[in-house]
Amino acid sequence: MHNPSDLWDHRYAKGERGVYEPWLERWKDVLLGHGDQALELGCGVGYDTEVLTKWGFEVTALDVSQVAVRYSTRRNPGAIHRVMDMRGIVSLVPGFDVVVASLSLHYFNRKDTVTIFEDVRRLLNRRGILAFRVNASDDVESGAPADAASWTRISVDGVSKQFFTPEKIATVLQGPWRILSQEKLTTQRYGHRKSIFEVIAQVQK
Repeated sequence: MHNPSDLWDHRYAKGERGVYEPWLERWKDVLLGHGDQALELGCGVGYDTEVLTKWGFEVTALDVSQVAVRYSTRRNPGAIHRVMDMRGIVSLVPGFDVVVASLSLHYFNRKDTVTIFEDVRRLLNRRGILAFRVNASDDVESGAPADAASWTRISVDGVSKQFFTPEKIATVLQGPWRILSQEKLTTQRYGHRKSIFEVIAQVQK
């Protein structure tokens, strides 16, 4: 089960639904007012899609798992859903005002990660907002290595993960980005402590 879509389909089919965290709430005022077109990368069962829809966004929600997309579609029938590997967003038409990605951007190698962020920048309108969360380098309970400076991914329970440092964030946000907020936070997921970076960036193109 090395195919990412098969792996996540299996997990969602077993009943794993993820965890709802109201992380977007404190960024509501930042996200609103730029336009009404939102893209969510890695929508899972659609918790954040639901929040964005309630705020008045027209949401395009993507996930590599067709099972997750089915759940999100039931929760958010008004959103556009597509089963898509994030490395395929190059095929999307630009014109988004907000891109949201909660804990979905840390599964790729350096080349693919940099390319995905470049594609996001291309998809965003001028002064559009990217809000994302990724594994932090000290997220040891989720498998972070002693030294996370390398872009080598770590396999945890069959899933290859990346663990971010501030230097890695600087690498992916090179170019016309303005970082509005970058924080390392601690949250609880699946019964254990999780360390993450939460970043809000604005494209300046």
